[in-house]
Amino acid sequence: MGEGDARDAPAPSGGDGDDRPPPLCRSRLPVRGRPPDGRAGEGPGRTRDLLCSLSRAGDRDVLRRFPRRIGLSFGPLLSAHLRSGVARRDRAAARRPCREGGRPVTGLVPPAGLRLRAGEAARALAGLFRPAQEARRLELELEKIFPGRRVLLCLSGRAALYRLFRLCRERRKDRDEVVIGAYTCWSVAAAAVRAGFRLRLVDLDPETFDFDPAALSAVRWERVAAVVTHHLFGLPNERRRAARAAEAGGAWLIDDAAQALGASEGGVVAGGAGEAGVLSFGRGKSLPALGGGALLLAKGGPLDGGDPDGPTRIPGGVVSALRAAGHGAVYGTPLYGPAAGLSFLHVGETVYDEKFAVGAIDGYTAALARRLLLRSEEMAGGRREAAVSYRSLLAGAKGIAIPILR
Repeated sequence: MGEGDARDAPAPSGGDGDDRPPPLCRSRLPVRGRPPDGRAGEGPGRTRDLLCSLSRAGDRDVLRRFPRRIGLSFGPLLSAHLRSGVARRDRAAARRPCREGGRPVTGLVPPAGLRLRAGEAARALAGLFRPAQEARRLELELEKIFPGRRVLLCLSGRAALYRLFRLCRERRKDRDEVVIGAYTCWSVAAAAVRAGFRLRLVDLDPETFDFDPAALSAVRWERVAAVVTHHLFGLPNERRRAARAAEAGGAWLIDDAAQALGASEGGVVAGGAGEAGVLSFGRGKSLPALGGGALLLAKGGPLDGGDPDGPTRIPGGVVSALRAAGHGAVYGTPLYGPAAGLSFLHVGETVYDEKFAVGAIDGYTAALARRLLLRSEEMAGGRREAAVSYRSLLAGAKGIAIPILR
């Protein structure tokens, strides 16, 4: 990708009304790299424009842009069990591309969602009284999945990313940039900027959601401390290209498995490659404990043995227990739609915010996550079933391309 700062980037093309870039893209987000041909929305850089567009008219507008901009499939975005009555009523809307005037499917449960069982939520109450023990038990279970990794539990996935970026900044003071995919979650960008890094955005291959080879080879590495490889929508990428590029450039590889716990490619689980990995246990993630995350540091690696912002106390998690009780009462029931429509609950929102909380996972969330690990195969099977259903529904729809499913 060519050189440039986000303040100089042209306005994203396409869309209705005002085509000026949002203020976040013009000034607040310290980004390097823009399309070499100087145009937005075409060629390398088009996914960067989509990242910027997330701060505009809301998810509906962004969903309407996806098919014509990078051919993104609605399958991963809208994956939900088609057995639900709401899904059956909205099948016609699912077939109709949003760019032709159709509305995004509404009223569906989030991707990878899981309804908590009463027994799971109740047994997790033990974490209120022995939080440190429950956190340690979860760490040991995760270390079985990730042998050779030291597990550090965090308040959230973005808190884990922030602590990891801070650790990179401490160890590589001579480098102040990180490479991330130009289409990814806002939380990755917010965590990097809060840790003191500038962002170098690299375009993605729309068929695989992995780094575009040409864009990755054009990166100037002299200031790059780390490369973050993502497994978007749970689709594992092969990581070898990013690992080779990072090694050649003297940077570290961070394997972001926030959306892909349990997935693997080439015999390596997502989160298990490179110098460090990241997990998230938020609602809709592969391990949906409604909160929490983890750092996975390679034992004996360059990032092992340090954590500048590590917590000193693990709370019990009374608020988390109440949240889980409310979630279990409405999720997957007719009450979920009205509850999701309450704006003060912020259901489904992901916003750019550098002032997020950083701390430890609480005991209740750790206990709940450990119990949900026992249902990991059930959850993965449900997601695969939903993906196959939507792939069948959307086959042949104009303006929609299905990504390569691995």
